[in-house]
Amino acid sequence: MDEDETSEQEFQKATEVLCVDGGASLHASHRQLKQWMREVNAAEPPVETRKPLRWSSTPIIFDIEDHPDRTTAVGCLPMLVSPTIRNLKVTKMLVDGGADLNLISSAVLQKLQIPDSELEESGTFQGINPGRSKPKGKITLPVTFGSELNYRTERVTFDVADFPLPYNGIIGRPALAKFMAASHYAYNMLKMPGPISVITVHGDKKDALICTDKIYREAAAAADLEPLAVCAPEAKKKTKPGKCSGAHSGKRASLECCATVGDAPSSSAGECKKAMAAPPETKTVPTKEDGTGGYHQIFMAEEDEEKTTFITPCGTYCFVRMPFGLKNTGPTFARVVHTAFEPQIHRNVEAYMDDIVVKSKDKATLVQDLDETFANLRKINLKLNPEKCVFGVPSGKLLGFFVSQRGIEANPNKIKAIEQIEAPKRVKDVRKLAGCVAALSRFISRSAERALPFFKILKKAGPMQWTPEAEVALHDLKEYLSSTPILVTPKPQEKLLLYLAATNQVVSAALVAEREADGEPITAASESSNKQRASPASSGPDKDGSTQEELQKKMVQRPVYFVSSLLQGVRSRYSGVQKLLFGLLMASRKLRHYFQAHEITVVTRYPLKRILQNPEATGRVVEWALELSSFGLKFESTSTIQSRALAEFIAEWTPTPDEETPETSVPAKEAGKEWLMYFDGSFSLQGAGAGVLLVAPTGEHLKYVVQMHFPREQATNNTAEYEGLLAGLRIAADLGIRKLIIRGDSQLVVRQVNKDYQSPLMEAYVDEVRKLEERFDGLQMEHIPRS
Repeated sequence: MDEDETSEQEFQKATEVLCVDGGASLHASHRQLKQWMREVNAAEPPVETRKPLRWSSTPIIFDIEDHPDRTTAVGCLPMLVSPTIRNLKVTKMLVDGGADLNLISSAVLQKLQIPDSELEESGTFQGINPGRSKPKGKITLPVTFGSELNYRTERVTFDVADFPLPYNGIIGRPALAKFMAASHYAYNMLKMPGPISVITVHGDKKDALICTDKIYREAAAAADLEPLAVCAPEAKKKTKPGKCSGAHSGKRASLECCATVGDAPSSSAGECKKAMAAPPETKTVPTKEDGTGGYHQIFMAEEDEEKTTFITPCGTYCFVRMPFGLKNTGPTFARVVHTAFEPQIHRNVEAYMDDIVVKSKDKATLVQDLDETFANLRKINLKLNPEKCVFGVPSGKLLGFFVSQRGIEANPNKIKAIEQIEAPKRVKDVRKLAGCVAALSRFISRSAERALPFFKILKKAGPMQWTPEAEVALHDLKEYLSSTPILVTPKPQEKLLLYLAATNQVVSAALVAEREADGEPITAASESSNKQRASPASSGPDKDGSTQEELQKKMVQRPVYFVSSLLQGVRSRYSGVQKLLFGLLMASRKLRHYFQAHEITVVTRYPLKRILQNPEATGRVVEWALELSSFGLKFESTSTIQSRALAEFIAEWTPTPDEETPETSVPAKEAGKEWLMYFDGSFSLQGAGAGVLLVAPTGEHLKYVVQMHFPREQATNNTAEYEGLLAGLRIAADLGIRKLIIRGDSQLVVRQVNKDYQSPLMEAYVDEVRKLEERFDGLQMEHIPRS
């Protein structure tokens, strides 16, 4: 007895494989299922079930006369028949006696001109796709077998498949039972009783060959297998018991990097040749590489292979390489790529999934960088698609943007899509326009403000009306997109600046990188900034002693990212300072990767730092301060704007003094004028508190509330009044106010500060007021009656 025969006689451990069931064959309720099980398992069947079925007296016999002409590939081909369904002959219907349902494709229903409204609800089924599948519905149709002289017609219930099938449908066990049909897979033949004689249906070998070849090729492409010849004689294979064979039988060809300059096709080679003739001022020479086969290049863990099992008419298969659709497919592939290029990431390679960019500093190091990249690709057996690889080009499209030596530019196709939009006539068109603006939001300063008229139209109920305001906004947007700013990529550990602005309905931020110009042509913005600092009277040193050559090396500001957010609900009612703080919080959330990797300096003329670090702050400000404290933000006053885009951002979007609330700022020209402050305090059994009202010279109001947590035996009305006065003085000093008129209704507080009254118990408060007086140029206390 040889080894093969011994292995065949060994006990085989069985693995569970789901059968095809569910759909219309499911019972309507659990009670109906229990009733059916009782009838099947009854010791003595009911009288009505003992009656013989119709056609039971007709014998069905397979003998030598039914033997096929040739015995090649016996049982290899599926049995495909062509019944007549609702006066239409339907080919490629698979006979599957193991399936517990009848299935028909939605394409056949369309040819039958049956609308979806005639479909009834059906349950889920399993065994065809991985997991459970939901049919489109179920329908009962007349099915006919035989000829005009001898035929049978039965009404069969089909589940409608809403996914692609290699066949037009499946005739399962329920239909075969209705026809009382018997199948012979060796003869590829189906027989059933008929009114005159037995009806014989032969399987269509031609259709079976076509379908089988298609199935094999699709399975080979999905599992990276070598396509097998249809119905070729199978050699004996040694398969471990319990293992899914089929996918393992494919050859695992060795993966080699084919993306070299010599192996690239003519189109890529032409682009590479053109890149070598690039202008000499081009510094970096990028190379874009694209992986081929996607996730299929990653091998599955052996213990996880059977979890991807799928059933075909030719056998049960499983993936040996990672398929699409798994939840961890993307992170696993990204982890493999980053592990392979760990020595090169951020040095001369950037990788996002299977898109790889080699950043050569110059043409001399291009080949060296490519050699290093290909060596790392070979370590993980990752192949490249040479048709998508471009070598040594000055610019290219990556992740929907155009990347070049100049920076990151918007996709011209997306800009063109907005420029071609006419005045929308439907709500759908307005949504499309808003979506186009959102796709380019990182390149558009104050994008939410520019799109605000579009959002107002979408919020309105009833018929859509295109407003003149929206027409002006669309025209301004097209004009702005005619010259979008070029964004730059921050260098590692580079310090970045953040500009903030807020209006009644929108907050915005602009992230900026400040760099030396080094004489490179950065647009007219840097030239205008240099001209402003240079003396126009002479070409020699300017006021600070810098020469014209030194001016060329001064700092210029380049935008990195624009973010914007619409204020809705309670956020639109925030005070001015809170809107700015929320804009800072919004920027830190949307640009978290920049905030964590770089030192961010917030450039503003508002006292945001003092407000965030104020120990007496309460409510949402404390929560925001706690979240922002992890980034180590720095704050500085507004400096000279050295970029045209940023100058427009500040000048056009920062609200004017008529629009903003006084909390947003205290301009220097107003800080020197007299401000008015009202204070009041109160004590009750529920607690103590105080309020402060600051009135600007222009008439705007600033309101503050102070809550005190004093023990009841220590708190009095006078202590509450003094706490309100001290809180107001500290706030005014932090805002930079120099002259202040204070009014209160407490005679004790006002008279004691003015040295008219004396109260030994309140001397500590008076001393604190004297210390705060030093921070003002002028301070005046006035008493007002409580009425």
